[in-house]
Amino acid sequence: TNGSTGNRAAVGNDNSKYFCWMNLLGWPFPGNPRHVYFNWIDPDGNLNPNGFLGQVSTDVPSGYTNMDIINGNRGAITYHCSGGAPPRYVTLSVDFDPPGLGFFDHYNPPDELFPQTDNSPGRLYWPYIAVDRTNRVHLVATENSPVLGWYQRVGYVRSDDGGATWSNLQLVDTVMVISSVIDASPVSDRVVLAYAGTEDTSTQWNNDIDRKSVG
Repeated sequence: TNGSTGNRAAVGNDNSKYFCWMNLLGWPFPGNPRHVYFNWIDPDGNLNPNGFLGQVSTDVPSGYTNMDIINGNRGAITYHCSGGAPPRYVTLSVDFDPPGLGFFDHYNPPDELFPQTDNSPGRLYWPYIAVDRTNRVHLVATENSPVLGWYQRVGYVRSDDGGATWSNLQLVDTVMVISSVIDASPVSDRVVLAYAGTEDTSTQWNNDIDRKSVG
């Protein structure tokens, strides 16, 4: 995890339970593959009863995963990866119905705030997810800076149909640390984004907690 932990465990309306994590298959990295995995406990408490090995991602390398529940009992798992065709960075993988079988629909949310240059990488990494009470998917992610201490822009995007289509990617703020997280109210349509806002642009170490309502 870089900066913030987010959620890597979630409980469905039927009391099923999902878990997701990043797994490096050997050392060192790069060289050995890195993937995102999941596991599932059914409503009766049986761990992964279908015997699936649990790999979510197919592109290499994939990692830095977070999750929430969509449609009551299906895992919505987000992460970033460097490969694939077309090239994917932020990815959303949504479990099939019925859940827990290890089959996912993979979606490619908008994740390029600006055209990429040597001084402005543009692409977003480290996604965090919140699914609200109407099953809208909210994602926030932070630009990947090639140099420690450079500015990194934070972007927000939303899907109203489970990942099939997305809103325009919005610039939230410019920061100097990776810390953005997002959460949705279970009793209203409010969604909040929190992050470490830069107080002093001459250093990474002087930040304060900022929050914004989104969605």
